[in-house]
Amino acid sequence: MKKTLLILSLFTLSFFGTACSSDDNSSKDTEQVVKPDPGKQENLLVGTWQIKTIHFTKFVEEGIPASDACMIEGLTGYEFKKDKTFVFLAGENSAFDPSAKKYWEWSANENSFEIKQLNIAMPPYNFGLTTLDLKVEKSGDTHTMSFKAELANGSQADFVLEKTKVDPSIASKITLPNGDVFSCGLFSDPVIKKSDLLNSTWVLEKGQEVFKQTFDTSIEVTQSDRAKSVLVYSFLQADKSLFKYTFPMGVISAKEDTWTWDDKQKSFKTAYHTENSFAKSDMRFTVLVKKISDSKLEFTFTDDKGTNLKRTFVKYDTFISTTDQLDGINEVLNEIVAAGEKK
Repeated sequence: MKKTLLILSLFTLSFFGTACSSDDNSSKDTEQVVKPDPGKQENLLVGTWQIKTIHFTKFVEEGIPASDACMIEGLTGYEFKKDKTFVFLAGENSAFDPSAKKYWEWSANENSFEIKQLNIAMPPYNFGLTTLDLKVEKSGDTHTMSFKAELANGSQADFVLEKTKVDPSIASKITLPNGDVFSCGLFSDPVIKKSDLLNSTWVLEKGQEVFKQTFDTSIEVTQSDRAKSVLVYSFLQADKSLFKYTFPMGVISAKEDTWTWDDKQKSFKTAYHTENSFAKSDMRFTVLVKKISDSKLEFTFTDDKGTNLKRTFVKYDTFISTTDQLDGINEVLNEIVAAGEKK
């Protein structure tokens, strides 16, 4: 009888031991099924992500070279490349081009991803970060990613991004811990408007090469040469303009022209064109305008012949609205020609 009880006891223990072992294995199998696959997580990240919101939960106002918020304000998206190269995508008005060189690499596991800056001294701010609480969710055909991260100067923020083609014209919304919208503009180019040109006169900055034609008609003159001969523009109301350029005998008398502003392209188009026995004067250009400061502009002369010439113009002290007044500044213009005349 005792022997029978012993056998039954051993059988019972064996049964429960097997059952427990089976339960443990089942639990482990379940964990493996629901646990995210690091490889799939990496594949999901590959592509471009538009930054939707950045909410600072801890805001450090100072930093090198500026606060964290100022440094990341100009960014509009992320690009994770298959070769592990990472690129921050900048807004259309940003003066910093993060894609100019290979600055960052990325890696990921099932819980987070890391952006590593290859040289923490260049750019002079470490944009690298390691995410916390990474979540990637899908609603319909749209993937949304959210995470927390600590930034280089000690600030902490919550990020939300959407997987899509990044539109550089859509700025990310940045908010402070109290909910206020943040704006810094550290890396944004000053926005140029038609009103910045209207009722103002701009002369070529001294020291740039100036082209001056000769009477030798055998010498070919390109449109780039003609762009180098422009010395001054004065922008009047009703799309009227005045300008002067060099010709074989010096500085030509003031000419009347039109200027048509393209606000989307930030450019103006000129129409002046004449041809005589001495020379051909085709001064028709589309001039792209970039604002360097309130008193200095960069004009890029372009046309359908392949011209692409950058020139710097500075604002003249007074607005000149008549041809007689413009001819009255020839002394200033002759100094510019003498300093940069093409030999």
